[in-house]
Formats: sequence, structure tokens, C-alpha cells
Amino acid sequence: MARVKHAAPVDYPKLLEEWEKLFPEGDNYLEGHPENALRFFLAVWLSKDVEGFLKMVTARDYEYANWAAQVLVRAMPEKAAELIFGPERYKLNEHFVDEAAEELAERHPALYLMMNPDGSFDLTPGMTNDDWETAIANLAKTNTLAAANACLKSNYGNYYPSNFADAILEVAKAWKPGDPSMTDWVNGIADPKLRAIASQARLCALAEKDPRAALAELQTAKLGIENDLRYDARREILAQLAKVDLIEALKLVKTTESFFSKYKWGPFTESSPEAEAEKSANPLSQLGPTDLGEDELKNNGVRNAVLRSAAGNLPNNPAQFFGELHKLSASMGDGYSAWQRGIEAGLICLKSANWSAGECLAVAGMWDKELNGAQDDPTLQKLAARAVDVNPEECLSTLDRLPESVRPVFAGEIIKGLPDASPEHNIVLLSHLTTGQWDERLGEALGRNPAAYAKAIASLPAETTLKARESFMGKWGELDPEAAAKWLDSLPDDAASKPAAAGLASAWASYDEYAASNWAASLPAGPSRDAAAASLSSSLAREQFNEAWQWANSISNPSARDEAIFDLDSKWGYDAPQKFRAALDKVRRARGMTDRGPPPPDPFTSPSDSNDPFR
Repeated sequence: MARVKHAAPVDYPKLLEEWEKLFPEGDNYLEGHPENALRFFLAVWLSKDVEGFLKMVTARDYEYANWAAQVLVRAMPEKAAELIFGPERYKLNEHFVDEAAEELAERHPALYLMMNPDGSFDLTPGMTNDDWETAIANLAKTNTLAAANACLKSNYGNYYPSNFADAILEVAKAWKPGDPSMTDWVNGIADPKLRAIASQARLCALAEKDPRAALAELQTAKLGIENDLRYDARREILAQLAKVDLIEALKLVKTTESFFSKYKWGPFTESSPEAEAEKSANPLSQLGPTDLGEDELKNNGVRNAVLRSAAGNLPNNPAQFFGELHKLSASMGDGYSAWQRGIEAGLICLKSANWSAGECLAVAGMWDKELNGAQDDPTLQKLAARAVDVNPEECLSTLDRLPESVRPVFAGEIIKGLPDASPEHNIVLLSHLTTGQWDERLGEALGRNPAAYAKAIASLPAETTLKARESFMGKWGELDPEAAAKWLDSLPDDAASKPAAAGLASAWASYDEYAASNWAASLPAGPSRDAAAASLSSSLAREQFNEAWQWANSISNPSARDEAIFDLDSKWGYDAPQKFRAALDKVRRARGMTDRGPPPPDPFTSPSDSNDPFR
């Protein structure tokens, strides 16, 4: 440490090469913390020789540029801002610029926003941080109005509406909910889209404090439909209301879902007096449908947001939990309608994330009684997956005590979790699985021990095991592709062999495309060869255009061939070779799509970008 403190400025570049040796064990509090030692060294150097320090640490090949940036921002923030926002910043170390911007946004948000008022610096190619948003949030803690006005100067509202909504929401939270000055500020925004975003953020912040007041304001608010925003006021209001009055929130959700079910697109495409009257009376009427054709609130996350709020207030104990579910059904007055079943299933799935294996097993039995032994229930599937993930051995030991209708669901998950525990026992279980258990994960699990399970898989109905067969062969292909190919040859060349051939070709090509291609080429014409060819075409599409094209066109089945060519079009996009574009467009037109044409211009590219070394 003494050498560092008393060194002459010209000595620091040399000392930098041996900085790790400058703080021997027992020297001071820097012992055992090399990053602190380096920061101390850099801080001393900066205090004695600013120009020499900057010349070294901003060089493009300097290894510790990020720590140097931290030291400079903490000691000389204005100098750091002058460097990274100045005309010479392109010559600096990229990591230095990135770290300095992040530190300024955290520690000196007003200075950061003064230098980068419209957020354009964050949009520079190579800059991956959301520092502008960080600066807005930090400035809002001390000067809310300044942060709010800074938001209006940003390009984020045009380029990244959801990011802009994040920033505005932080400002709204810092503002006192209900403060008339914020309402005045929102109403004074000229741009209607930015005003809608700010209005939603204000209502989101108000909902955290008083969801009923926010709901009342929503009745007259003119927010528009901004489905690309991360923070939608209507969704947030319902989620916050569910924390204080779940029944009221659920009744609003159900009323609005019934509204859309009744009118479908009516309120948005027709002007019947009945539809308009009901729409104006429902403050949540613009929650959906969206332009994607969604006609239920559960599809745009509203139902899920309400249930997440509710789940946190429900007990973990299975018996008590089910008691609360029954009270909920009674309060809703629905008895056991399909809608109410959906609410209960959603709450079970959310709560299961915190349950033990034993609790999941208990709830599965209770839920099975409610459903009267329904098969392939997705809620039981999620309970089984959670239980086996936590404790597969406990599930295996209690499997025989489960209701008969629940047993196959847990058996499938147990095999995925313990594929090698007892192949003989698992083979017996496989024959009892329902269609829902034969997924990719099960096939991959069995593929870890293909010799034990190949015969059992071959004997099972093909229509229930297609996805599992593909992943089974994919895993086997990783371990021993020649053995997998030999087994495939023993199967009839039919629909059951197609997924197996596709899985083997994909896995084999991932590490030996030459051998995989030779194998596929040796197959006789038929479903297996077509499936292997399609898989190879997809696997080679990114790097070998010609080979991928040849494999796609070698498929004998016309519809499968067009599907493979369309897959190439999807993967290649505007990078498709010119010689293939006419054929690709032909397949697109057959599907009712337009020709792809030339690529659109990049909105973030400007002539000066070509000189940007960070790009």
C-alpha cells in the first residue's frame, strides 16, 4: 500500500502490471478482496495523474475498464459524462462506456439525463443496458416532476412502449397517489399515445393504495387499448382489488368475460344500442378481445393476475385450502360451474409451487374426487410434476395408494424423474399411461436406457406415443446412433416410424451430419425417409443452404415436401438465397400468404452507424 500511495505518476502504469502483489496478506482491510484493492489502486492513481489514468483505462484493450469506470464516476462524475457522451466516445473501451453509463444512471441520474435526455444513447448499437429507465426511476425519488418531464423527451415511447411504461410507472409510484399535480401533468401531455401510457401508469400506482378508487376512475378514463404495454391499468386494478376483496374481483372478471362471450366482436365492430349501453356501463370493457382474436380475459393475463393475487392469501394446508375453495364457490353463487372449476384449478396450480410432495399427493386425491375421476386433467398433471420434482421417491412409494384414476398421471411423471430406478417396474406402468403422459420429456427419459425400453415402446399404440418416440430416438441417437438406426429398421415403415426417424436424424446431424446424411440416403422411399429428410433439412438450414434445400425437395410426399420448404422459408426469412426465392414464394402463395419481397429498412440504422465500432 505504501508503494501505491507514494509512487510518482509515471510509475503507475508499471505498478498496474503487478497490482495483485501490492497488497500482501495482513497488510490491511483489502486482504482477500482483490477487486477492492484494484479500486483503491485506481483511485490513488486518478487523484495524482488524471490524464495518465484516462489514457490507460479507456484503451480498447484494457482488461479492467469496468472497475476503472466505477472509480471515475464516483470521483469525477462530470468528467465521466463528458467522456462517454462526447464525440470521442467511439474510441473508448466498450466496457468502460457501458459501466460508466450504468454508474451515472444509478448515482447521478440528473447528470445522466442532462447528457442523454431523449434516451437515444441507450438505443446505440452495442448498448444493452436500460440505463435511461434506471436514471428516471432514481431521479423520481428526489424530483418526481423533473423525472416525469424527462420521460416526455424520450424516444422510448416510440421505440419501446413497454419500457417507457416501466419508467412512467416508477414516476407514478414516487408521486403521491391521487396528487392532483400528476393528473394535471398527465392531462397536459399532447401526444395521445404517450398520454394513454401515462394515464395507465397513474392508475396502476393508485391501485396499489386504493384499488376501488382506481376502479371508479377507470369508468371515465380514456385509456385506449394498448395491449403491448407491460403495465395495463385494468389488469393491475383487478389484481390489487383481489388482494382486498377476491369475490368482488372475480365477479368483475366473470361479468366481463360473459360480456365478450355474449357480444364476441360486437362492441368493437357494431353500434347496436344494447352493446354500446353495456359497454359504457362496464369499466373493464376494453380488456379484450385484442387484435389477435382473443375473446376471453384468461387469454390476456387478467384472470391469471387476479388468481396470483388471491393465491398468496390462501392457506398452504391442503384441507384448509380446499375448505377456502368451497367457501369461494359458495360466495360466487356458481356451485360447481365449469367457470368456477377453472378458477379453482388455476388457484391449485399457483399454490402447488410451494407445496411439498406429500401435500401435492393429498391435493391430487381431493381434486380427483371433485372431478369424479376425470382422465388427463391438466391440473393433476401439474400436481404430479411438482410432486415428483420435489421428491420422486416419496411419490413412488405411495403410488399404489393413490386413486386408480390419478395413478397413471403420477406414474408418467415418476418415470420421467426416475427412469433408471426399476425398468421392469416402469415397463408395467407404461401400459397404464394415458395419452397425456406420453410427451417429449417421457421419451427423453426412456431414451437414457434405450435397451430396456425399446421393445416396450415398439409394442405400444403409435397414435398415443408419437412425440415420445421422437424424443426417445433423439436421446438414443446421442448415445448410439447406429444401434438406434438398427432398431428403427426392425419397425414397420408407417406413421409410428416417422417421429422416430425424425428424432434420430436431428440428434445424429447435431454432431455428425455426414453420417446422418448417409444413413438417411440409404433408407428406402417411404414415411421414415421423408421424416428423416425433413429433419435434416431443418437441421442444416442455418449453415448449409444448398444441402437443406436438396433434402427438403427429396421428400416424396407432396404435402410433407411443401411443409419442409415452408419451414426453410421461416428459418431463412430475408436471408434466403436468391435462386430459391421463387420456389419459396410459390409455397407461401399456396398458403394464402404474400411474397416476402425485399427486407424492410432497419429503423435504428442511420448512415453514421457504419462508423460506430460498437455496432
